Amino acid sequence: MANYASQRSRLQSMSPPRRADPELERVTGLLVRAVREWFEAESRGREIAIGIANGGLHLVECFRVAFPLSSEDFASRRASQVKGLSGPSGDRIIARFLKGMSSIGTEAGRTSRGTLPAVGLLADRLNGIAEARSLTPRQRARAADEMQRWLIENPIKAYFQRQKLAPSLDPRRATAANVVSILSAARERNQAGPVAQHVVGAKLALRFPDMSIENFGYSAADAAGKRPGDFVVNRAVFHVTMAPSMLVLRKCKRNIRDGYRPLLLVPEDRKAGTTQMAESMGLGPEIGILAIEAFVGQNLEEIAEFQEFGRLLRRLLEIYNDRVAQAEPDPSLLIEIPDRLGR
Repeated sequence: MANYASQRSRLQSMSPPRRADPELERVTGLLVRAVREWFEAESRGREIAIGIANGGLHLVECFRVAFPLSSEDFASRRASQVKGLSGPSGDRIIARFLKGMSSIGTEAGRTSRGTLPAVGLLADRLNGIAEARSLTPRQRARAADEMQRWLIENPIKAYFQRQKLAPSLDPRRATAANVVSILSAARERNQAGPVAQHVVGAKLALRFPDMSIENFGYSAADAAGKRPGDFVVNRAVFHVTMAPSMLVLRKCKRNIRDGYRPLLLVPEDRKAGTTQMAESMGLGPEIGILAIEAFVGQNLEEIAEFQEFGRLLRRLLEIYNDRVAQAEPDPSLLIEIPDRLGR
């Protein structure tokens, strides 16, 4: 599994510092170990155990409010499924720890014949930790956070790691066509916005290796006004969007007022409409409106000196993956790099 140490640090920094409580830490360690051992046992032999992990998240939600756990706490009235288990409810739990994760999907909410018994076994493991019975409600909530954190940081992130984008890439095609394939694959999963942003960031980092190209998560929008745009290179400000609007054009207008040259990068099929919108706002030659596909593709071919396109495309994607791993909590934004791109 990829190392997401920076995300772990961000997770830990989300909560205010607490006084050390050695006994609580000891009991929490026992509970987390029980969750880990349970998941390892129940997921053995399963290619995708996202439903089991989601069941664990929901059982720990029950642990927050009731302990010891009884079947009435986590089983539906007919004892046929885990109470409240669904993909969206799992998403809501995950969002408390990690912003910007993709949905774990409806599959994670389906109760197979093995899900409820597996959740029951976790309840038995937790109930078997006698020291946990003396925890106060507040301490139990803190222990629950750590158990859920383990599930999110390990099996759930591992699941998304296996869901990398796998666009059709071929070094024999024009580089812009490969960028089209990347954006198309991202569109199918509703991930085109962050993918486009990080592809452009990777291209800028490749083009200007001696410059520090900013790397922010997609959810850290520049709307707060702290940044002029997605990327700043000298006096140029880059805005990357798959859905151009008046809002981003107003930002471009502010850039001009502040002495920057704005460059708005949009999909090829939105370029003409965006140009008309800009003209209606009185934005003419001061703003550059470019197609993302052409901006990335043509520049790559020039850097490659019109040879060995596959190797340079591979390098672009390696930089892209590094930047995504640093800035995003969602490993499914990573791109699978095919061997045919060369090394």
